[in-house]
Amino acid sequence: MDLGFFAINREREATLLNEEVLKYTRNDTPKVRWYGRGNVENGDMVLYFGRNAAECIGENKLEQRLMCDGAWSIILFRYENKDCLPLVKQFKLSQNECKAEMLVDVVFSEEHVCIEITERETVRISIHRQHYERKLDEIGGGLLLLIRRGSIRFFSKPHNTSAELREILQGKPFAGYIEGEMSAKADVFFADGILNAAEKLAGPEDSVAFCNVNGRAAAVSMLSTDAAMLGRYTAIYAIGDEKDYLDFIREKTQVYDYLFHNDEIKIGKNELSCEARLRGDGENIAEINRNLEKVCRKNVTIVLTGESGTGKTFLAKEIHKNSRRSEGPFINVNCAAIAYNLIESELFGYEDGAFTGAKKGGKVGYFELAKGGTLFLDEISELPLLLQGKLLEVLQEGTFYRVGGVKKIVTDVRLIVATNRNLERMVKEGQFREDLYYRISVFPIKLPPLRERIEDLYSIIEDTLPSICERLEIEPLMLTDEALQKMKQYQWPGNIRELENVLEKAAVISEGNFIRAEDVILDNNVAGNQISKNLKEKMRSYEKELIQAAFVQFAGNRKAVAEHLGISKTNLFEKVHQYGIDENPEEKKI
Repeated sequence: MDLGFFAINREREATLLNEEVLKYTRNDTPKVRWYGRGNVENGDMVLYFGRNAAECIGENKLEQRLMCDGAWSIILFRYENKDCLPLVKQFKLSQNECKAEMLVDVVFSEEHVCIEITERETVRISIHRQHYERKLDEIGGGLLLLIRRGSIRFFSKPHNTSAELREILQGKPFAGYIEGEMSAKADVFFADGILNAAEKLAGPEDSVAFCNVNGRAAAVSMLSTDAAMLGRYTAIYAIGDEKDYLDFIREKTQVYDYLFHNDEIKIGKNELSCEARLRGDGENIAEINRNLEKVCRKNVTIVLTGESGTGKTFLAKEIHKNSRRSEGPFINVNCAAIAYNLIESELFGYEDGAFTGAKKGGKVGYFELAKGGTLFLDEISELPLLLQGKLLEVLQEGTFYRVGGVKKIVTDVRLIVATNRNLERMVKEGQFREDLYYRISVFPIKLPPLRERIEDLYSIIEDTLPSICERLEIEPLMLTDEALQKMKQYQWPGNIRELENVLEKAAVISEGNFIRAEDVILDNNVAGNQISKNLKEKMRSYEKELIQAAFVQFAGNRKAVAEHLGISKTNLFEKVHQYGIDENPEEKKI
């Protein structure tokens, strides 16, 4: 995979770090001074200016005689296009008596071409809005230009011989080249597409962003933001062809599959071990980790279920990091957090003018942003029924249309979805499409609530507390045994999310190097120190019990529960989240 590299500093100046990056620079600059690697293509317009036309191009190519007694030639023709007659002009030019003169001003094969000699003894060639200049005494074996779709894609160097130019016209590839400085303002070198893609990457962990450059799809990734290494630069980026990047991901996938399934190849015990694991020693956690080992590097859809706060988002990120698409982007979308009327345009993007208030130029959706990587749809149960059908089509066909678009877009993502609701029950109640349910439920993983894995509490704290201390910029803390025992007697309705909040609060108010029992502030009274609840707490507790009992009575039907309790569905939804109530409790067997 050939990659170009460039760096950007704090003044938004870019420095080109290798030749390959020139393929992705602008080809619409007024003054042309660089080009990327390539070769002549059928239909390119060839422009020659010099005194060695016969040797460089050949009379047979032009099918006419050329003067050879020191005459200068201007030759224009379409490469490998016999239907377009060449333009040939020959003239005498004395460099000792050089004066400003327009030599050619024509429209040739739909291209406006001007060639003039300036007072500075320089030839200036203009193609539409672009121009290139060369001193007459630096013409050497001739000045050769290749023009493609109105842009100058190649110009010969002063030291090129006629033989070297002839090889280029015979199809030999040419390397990229730049005249002058390798540094300039970023927007001089790069179009907005690349710069916008680079700005989306907050750090190397963001992996990759996609954009369109000179008509080709490209992938941009951030390599480093290490200030000690980069000096005056803020970041170094790599850019390559999108297809090559996706092929690289697929090739990597095939290698993993081959190594994983070929018993004849001896590899280290943990060489391909999936590190996306849950900490804990319980049998349910061990089973989840065994399943993760099987599914992590396979391009299969995963459904994560469990109560709110059990770590579904964390696990989705870990699966991505250890998947074969780890070099691609990880896009996290909370379906419940997007307004109902915006979900489709956010997921699939929209075209310019698709609806009132649409952004000029349209917008890329999350499916396009996640190309080559993983798309995580959290709270998928909140996806509107009408949109579920479109999601099903994307999963089955791998294609979709933007809102207001007519061009079919191919997507290449791995999908991970999550919900804290019972999708199977929602299917029975007509709230979730059955065909989509079976399409996404390829490999379900249910995360247990923290109260059911209380024996793993210390292991989870051991993982979580150091990162909290680092974020708060304080010295590492340790938990006393009394504090741990207090936390073990708590029910943790908010699960791991609540645990993180409790630890963060304790880290702030603790003194010294330890978190003590008195630093741990919980929402109820534990450890045998029962204090009478005040009236407000008792009412909250009673309200929670009533709602839980109603969900059992009406088998999780929100509408029936709301009507029974005499409150709106919106109010019910708020209280469910407030109290961490399980909407789909299993019916007790008598």
